[in-house]
Amino acid sequence: MTEKLYVDDPFLKETTARIKKISGCHMTLDRTIFYPEGGGQLGDRGWLGGYPVVDTQKHGGRLLAHPDFPEIKVDTEVVHILDQEPETLEEGSTVDIQIDWPRRYRLMRMHSASHLIYHHMFNVFGDMKLKSCRIGEDRGRFDFFTDYKFTREGLDEVEGLANEWVDQEIPIEMRSVAGEKEAKVWICRDLRIPCGGTHVSNTREIGKMSLKRRGKNRTTERVYIQLEDDTGNQP
Repeated sequence: MTEKLYVDDPFLKETTARIKKISGCHMTLDRTIFYPEGGGQLGDRGWLGGYPVVDTQKHGGRLLAHPDFPEIKVDTEVVHILDQEPETLEEGSTVDIQIDWPRRYRLMRMHSASHLIYHHMFNVFGDMKLKSCRIGEDRGRFDFFTDYKFTREGLDEVEGLANEWVDQEIPIEMRSVAGEKEAKVWICRDLRIPCGGTHVSNTREIGKMSLKRRGKNRTTERVYIQLEDDTGNQP
């Protein structure tokens, strides 16, 4: 299992780690600050011993089931995917690791934004079912199963409600459940959402959000989330 330092400190930008295994362009470490793709959030990029890391993925682990939490995998290995085979690195050696922080921070902002939008979408549009989501650095995306089209007026209301929360600088907390460090709940006011992703510490860091609708078919509506600035209140 890889020790996941981002669970306790998502703002950690660089550290050192020991190389456990090298397999071609794939590398595992004893610990990492790289978030692997999961929960809709893209995997981190950055640098490992000077080599560019182009993606980060999970491998193995065990399934965790809890009545208040969706079934997830914990105790996984984190696989760092390099853009080339690291000919100058060896298993057992210690290396410097650094994430692409501007990209990660934008993903953190986007992930927290997606929870606010998700909450207010149901408040405004009522009963529907989430089909899928994707949290990228450029925009977020939700697909909902629904029998009706999302109106521009409704989306404007969702935007307004979410941006009110941004203006209020409400604290965001990540709390472990079920005695499992990796099984987290995202908490903002009385809103609680199971999530193992990386997030900002308060709503003001998100910055202003806007929404755009795209109808996919008669039963699916797609909504895109855009952040209106590039940096937010970046630490």
